[in-house]
Amino acid sequence: KTGDAEFVNAVEATFGSEIDGYISSDATDFRTMINYFGGIEITVPEQVEYRNDGLTLILVKGKQTLKGDSLFKYLSYLDTLGSRGNASQALVMGDILKGVFKPSRTNKTDSAFAKISNTLNTDITIVDFSSAEKAIKILCEYGFEAISTVDSPEDMEK
Repeated sequence: KTGDAEFVNAVEATFGSEIDGYISSDATDFRTMINYFGGIEITVPEQVEYRNDGLTLILVKGKQTLKGDSLFKYLSYLDTLGSRGNASQALVMGDILKGVFKPSRTNKTDSAFAKISNTLNTDITIVDFSSAEKAIKILCEYGFEAISTVDSPEDMEK
């Protein structure tokens, strides 16, 4: 957890914002969580045939659902592309959030939190989750596109 705390401190110092909580993982736990969520739908902008540094990845162009191992390999492949890959990684991270917070998960947030807290590294407690659960359910129901700045979860319903 020392590495997580150091990373949080670095992000706070760099961006001048306070981090309320974090979730992190190693490669194995990342794969496990992606599989728990049934894979993540992403759009691969161009066909990928990559073999290098012990990484082999072949993906067709277009929309597809990637399970944990393939998604991890795809993110690793994008890391080899420099700044172009960084932008693509950011898009994939957005796809991951959309895949986790979606309507079919609205009534399963407590079991998802239990899996996250038991599998990944996090400083988010059950008390934190409980206080944010209503907002999380609204996020699942309406998605990221419907979000605007509000003062409280109750304001999201308006």
